[in-house]
Amino acid sequence: GWWLYLRIRESRRKGQPGILREREQGLQDLIKIADTASDRLIREAAKEKWQKELFESAEFALLASLYAKVSPSHKTDVMEAWLYREVMEGNRESAFRRYQSFLTNKGEDTAFLQKMFGEDPNKENKPVAFEPDILKIGMFLPLFLNESQWRYSSEIPPKVVRGMEFYEGFQLAVDEFAQRNPEKVFLQVFDTRRDTFHTRMQLRQLDSLGLNLLVGAIYNNQSRILTDWAENRQVPQIVPLSPARELIENRNFVFLAHPTPKTHGAEMAEFAWYQRGVRRAVVFSDGTVSTEQLAEGFTEEFIDLGGQVDTFKFTYGRRLDKDIVKEINTLVGQVEDSTGVYIPIMGNEEAASLIVNLLKKFDRKVVLMGSPHFRTRYNTLPREVKEDFEMLFSTSHMHDPTSPAYRMMYNQYLSAYGFPPSDNAIQGYDLAKFLLTQLKSYDVSLGAPLPLYLQIAPLYQGIHLDFRFESQFSNQRVNIGQYTPDGIIRVN
Repeated sequence: GWWLYLRIRESRRKGQPGILREREQGLQDLIKIADTASDRLIREAAKEKWQKELFESAEFALLASLYAKVSPSHKTDVMEAWLYREVMEGNRESAFRRYQSFLTNKGEDTAFLQKMFGEDPNKENKPVAFEPDILKIGMFLPLFLNESQWRYSSEIPPKVVRGMEFYEGFQLAVDEFAQRNPEKVFLQVFDTRRDTFHTRMQLRQLDSLGLNLLVGAIYNNQSRILTDWAENRQVPQIVPLSPARELIENRNFVFLAHPTPKTHGAEMAEFAWYQRGVRRAVVFSDGTVSTEQLAEGFTEEFIDLGGQVDTFKFTYGRRLDKDIVKEINTLVGQVEDSTGVYIPIMGNEEAASLIVNLLKKFDRKVVLMGSPHFRTRYNTLPREVKEDFEMLFSTSHMHDPTSPAYRMMYNQYLSAYGFPPSDNAIQGYDLAKFLLTQLKSYDVSLGAPLPLYLQIAPLYQGIHLDFRFESQFSNQRVNIGQYTPDGIIRVN
């Protein structure tokens, strides 16, 4: 499929009808690859190239022609780019009239379009106030500085470590950015102490800082307080670690750096379909909220792709009694070979491990897939069992220790702090690198609000997790890992 990229790139000359037709055909072929290619990386590369061409390069004549010819499922893609380009060129009134016509003709009113025109079309967007050559970021983390009387690292309590390590990784990226770029970075850190009242009191200081961006908090109760402030002040807030979708519901300035559970499930379904050839799947669920979110994402995506899903639900109390064991044994006995088995169970290690052990006992030949907890929390299931199945799992943080980017960050962190970087530190580093990249390239004079710019930002490849929002308010990138006899590897 790469010849299509060359074809588009080589036909960037303007004003030639024949070339325009070639570019149009190239874009149509490109989206066909994005829809149908069996290789996930090719599909994603094609989709990213398609969006990049629409939002950055395609002439208005080409957008109009494409809109008339593409399938209904892609008309919205073209219209979003068309209207965005008009707004960016200062033709907001014309864009709004086109938007109204699009809705009148039963076009989809996406969150992206609503962000441009939604609440009050006659009211100008208010971009975040940017000062020349300085980027201002506020950060809220649970650091418990009022209790910091420790002399040795071994004395630091666990409640402090997560926020402290995240900050250290974030600060490392800020220092690196400052050394390589002319822009200055103002980073104001607030200690939430994981206390909602204390966090609310600190909000009084924010208005005088003129922040471009807010990062935090780690825990949902404090994040909700920041969310209200961010929405009222129209300052983008990035929630760094929580995947809770409730934080972004009915919000226009709040982003989740981690993908939601539903996104985890959808990405696993897509991987199973395209990369493992699964056409029929069984989903085991204990009915809990976290499990159901993963199961919902998997089921909806797998059915959309044309697959068949059977859901096996069981009711779990406080312990795995003999009736539940018997019920699970019966359900697992119904699983056939050559199917996909997805176990999105998040808070029930006993039941999740029992299902896998029964699949092993019955010698089922299946594509086995699990929730993130199979890697991070479920320790009773022998690793060799996971390796025998070559079990797949999704995760929000996973890095390759041999990659040059990781080695560089590792050495810098070790030099600065005297310890190897933890997952928390790597996540802070990655998020800072992504945000600073976007803030540096953002041009406030073009009039597009910063949240809109973040939504359409191109793929950013990090050490532990890639970032791409695809016009959403939660990160749409998920790592898929696999257990093998040679270790755990990332496969997507």
